[in-house]
Amino acid sequence: MAFAEDLTQFFDTRDFAEVATLHLTGSVTRAINAIFNHPSQEVTVYDTAVEADSPNMQCLKTDVAGLARGTTVDVGGGTHKVVRVGDDGTGLVTVYFE
Repeated sequence: MAFAEDLTQFFDTRDFAEVATLHLTGSVTRAINAIFNHPSQEVTVYDTAVEADSPNMQCLKTDVAGLARGTTVDVGGGTHKVVRVGDDGTGLVTVYFE
């Protein structure tokens, strides 16, 4: 049985979402609504723990068709390069940036 919930309500820009601009191949751009996260994570370098940025965004899977590693996305007041796209199987994806 397929997941049939309407997920668009979670990406309303009047609430938590913001507009993200995808820069796809062939000079094609696409504006989508996404939830941008900019958490930090602890990374151990040799014997020292440091905090590193771990920006990502959550969005609808259908909105990011054609998005690939190396694609740039303008979101959260900056430009980010895609490292990977994680599909959770519910119709949502998390796009991880470098």
